[in-house]
Amino acid sequence: PLDGAPPVVLCPGFGLNATVFDLMEEVSLARFLREHGHDVWLLDMRGRGHADKPRLWGRRRRTWSFDDFVDFDVPAALQEVCRLTGASRVQWIGFSAGALALMASRAELVNHRLASLIGLATTTSFKRQRQLLSPWRTRAMSVLWTPTACRLLAFLVGRLTPPPFRALLNQDNVDGPVFR
Repeated sequence: PLDGAPPVVLCPGFGLNATVFDLMEEVSLARFLREHGHDVWLLDMRGRGHADKPRLWGRRRRTWSFDDFVDFDVPAALQEVCRLTGASRVQWIGFSAGALALMASRAELVNHRLASLIGLATTTSFKRQRQLLSPWRTRAMSVLWTPTACRLLAFLVGRLTPPPFRALLNQDNVDGPVFR
């Protein structure tokens, strides 16, 4: 490990889980950082990956919003990584909303634990939000069971790229199989 280097938290964007940082060995940011001496932590925000998820049937429903990521999840993640590692500060690498959540957090809750922030594909403007996520698309996304829908539609990504996907990747930089 690098002496004195703060641990690194990798935080995915909205609707993604931490697997996005470790898709395949040859393109894994998590493995690259670990191999270069960093203590790497993969964070799944609530509702994604290994975190608590709502169920289609049952009592556990989706009752949180982006504000909960900002107000609760980000400060809790920083505090827990510091507690478990003994570090006083953490480096944060966030993809899209994973960086935006930290930027939106209250300074008094996060600044004393933050060594650095790197934002990858972080939103800087919401001017095109209505165009990319029309009301019917937003409603459809909230109804579809995301993991199943993603598995069913993954073969299209990189071949057929509708407007919301064009906002997520530059086809000149990402091969279809890697994005799928």
